[in-house]
Amino acid sequence: PVDVRDELTARMKEKVGKIISETDEFISFHDFRMVSGENQTNLIFDIVVPHSYNQKEAENLVETIKSTVNTADSRYQCIITVDRSYI
Repeated sequence: PVDVRDELTARMKEKVGKIISETDEFISFHDFRMVSGENQTNLIFDIVVPHSYNQKEAENLVETIKSTVNTADSRYQCIITVDRSYI
């Protein structure tokens, strides 16, 4: 769940959402949260991929998102769970 009162979390959720939509407009995400540590901050969230995505496509998507976020700011590491849409 998102702490809607935390400005940094809200900003990061928006940035991650933009990265995801620019990577693939058919992907959505939910359950975004941040866990700050001494040297890095974990961005933890689930993405929902179309049922038509095979395992390799989903893995490539996750790696692209992780790489893009980390390139923008190396302190942020993504922990992503893949959900499949069955619609």
